[in-house]
Amino acid sequence: MRFVHAGCGINALSSLQNHANSIYCRNCVGLISVAHQAIWRLSSVSNHRIKTMPASN
Repeated sequence: MRFVHAGCGINALSSLQNHANSIYCRNCVGLISVAHQAIWRLSSVSNHRIKTMPASN
């Protein structure tokens, strides 16, 4: 049987950094997604208002 000891070497620190970067990227993508949804909703509401406004003569 072979055991591998994960010490606090360069590989362990690199793994932690990669994990932190992964979380950061997921958060950024989440924020971009929320902003995109908000913009899409605002544009669809304003388009709906323009189409349903009575024509003024």
